[in-house]
Amino acid sequence: MTDISTDHGSVLPPDAAALVVDASGDISFLLPDYPATAEVPRMVQLLAAVLLRSRDEEWVEEMLADLADAPRS
Repeated sequence: MTDISTDHGSVLPPDAAALVVDASGDISFLLPDYPATAEVPRMVQLLAAVLLRSRDEEWVEEMLADLADAPRS
């Protein structure tokens, strides 16, 4: 049986990483417990990069404009 962590009704598998935005717009970065010698997966590194760039209001506005311009399927 898998040990699942829950918080306010959400479930994140124990080996998953996530950026979470709460209702007030605050961002949390959730990481599994990687061994000290483990390489952090590339897509987890991408989440960390997005978190860092999220402090740059100009970049955020540019990303939101790109999203608004993207075709919807």
